Amino acid sequence: MLKLWLRAFGQGAALVGVLGAAFFTYKQIVSPRRPRTPAKRVVHIFYDKEIEEAVAPHAARETLSAWKYNWRLAGWHPRILTTFDSQHSSLHDDLVHALSLARYKHASEKETSCLMRYVAMAAVGGGWLSDIDTVPTNLQPGRDLPNNGNFTVFENEFASMMSGTRVEFERVLRVLLRRLRKGKVSTGVPGVCSDKHTLRTMVAEGQILSMRLVIPADFWSDTATCANMTNNRSFAIQFSQASIENLGYLVDGRGALMNRTMDRWRACRNKNTLVV
Repeated sequence: MLKLWLRAFGQGAALVGVLGAAFFTYKQIVSPRRPRTPAKRVVHIFYDKEIEEAVAPHAARETLSAWKYNWRLAGWHPRILTTFDSQHSSLHDDLVHALSLARYKHASEKETSCLMRYVAMAAVGGGWLSDIDTVPTNLQPGRDLPNNGNFTVFENEFASMMSGTRVEFERVLRVLLRRLRKGKVSTGVPGVCSDKHTLRTMVAEGQILSMRLVIPADFWSDTATCANMTNNRSFAIQFSQASIENLGYLVDGRGALMNRTMDRWRACRNKNTLVV
């Protein structure tokens, strides 16, 4: 009787092992290759805490809070991506290796972070990606990705907001990797790499799409008339350092300025008035 129990136990353990191996194979090989539909109401940001909060941690946290606050008020679900997310993509090690070969130092971690966000977006299935200084105006949640999910950038600098499927983020990342290996992803400053130059080239060559639907913060200010603030069909507004300084503010106050400006924009839109 004991032998029968031992035999049954052994067979059960073997079956569990086979099922476990099958599940592992599915997770590692089959599941990542299945097409994933990007969530229509989710907007992503890549946030590396150590880098973003290295100089002015309080200001960085205020800006992140303002980013989440304004996207939520617009009906979106903000999702913060980190290096942990990027490690779930097979392209993570490829990027780290390419950066190492190109000898880009981690003194330029901010720009390295800009490259890593493509890996993270590929890992989570693509969708909408925004910079920390960019918040929505007329971009409605629930809509399909523009241009059938083809990779699209939405302003002149080609970095503050973009969208695309997982396959498209992987495609752009592979172009960035090729240029990294050739030493062509550079700002001209030793040790500093940037994705902006590659994106501009890809737009010029027709490899990715561009729609100018992100306006700079100095296009209208927190004291602008309602007519100026509502008379456009932009997707979002970017509070870049340059635009903030053009308005006469310090970059440390970015978060407060974002909230104050967007509160006024929402009030103007809700009143539907052309009067101050």
